[in-house]
Amino acid sequence: MVKEHTLGLMEESMKGEYKNSLKNGQGTYTFLNGDKFEGEWKEGEQDEGTSHLV
Repeated sequence: MVKEHTLGLMEESMKGEYKNSLKNGQGTYTFLNGDKFEGEWKEGEQDEGTSHLV
């Protein structure tokens, strides 16, 4: 299931797949400073993917 979450008051966000309320599968996490991680998540942790730094 694909969901989009805004995390905390700092407006970091995660758009991607979740399983048992953990990031799991493909997704994009956007950090407060604009950096992004796009790729695979396993049990809530970054696995393989690409980081885009601003």
